[in-house]
Amino acid sequence: MKNVIRILFALAIGLAIALPLKAGTYTNSGLTATNVLIVNNTGGAAIQFAYFNIANPNSTLVYVQFFDAATIGAVTLGTTAPTCWVAVPALGGVVDTSFVQGFVFKLGVVVAAITTPTGSTAPASNVPLILLTK
Repeated sequence: MKNVIRILFALAIGLAIALPLKAGTYTNSGLTATNVLIVNNTGGAAIQFAYFNIANPNSTLVYVQFFDAATIGAVTLGTTAPTCWVAVPALGGVVDTSFVQGFVFKLGVVVAAITTPTGSTAPASNVPLILLTK
């Protein structure tokens, strides 16, 4: 049975969270350009995405960057290349359940919401995220 963890919090500059779990559901009510470590791979097994749901309350396109990193400090937004990113349309959302194998993260998952695919500028409003990992 998968561990299910629900976390609701609003990110502020400098606030981050680390969860030493693999399979589970992670809910963040407010991604910004502050890095958040949502899964730290302490057991050695790869972490795979199974599903995500991202909403964008902004009137402009927002990008959510995902990094394969063990710590928040290992990622410098605008410098460290993301493992993948997702474009979320203005005043819209993205739901993806099509992961057969899922994106694979060996070290952990660090995530941030920004205004360009590889940039470092925060969107005007926080971006909610729900992520299910295998």
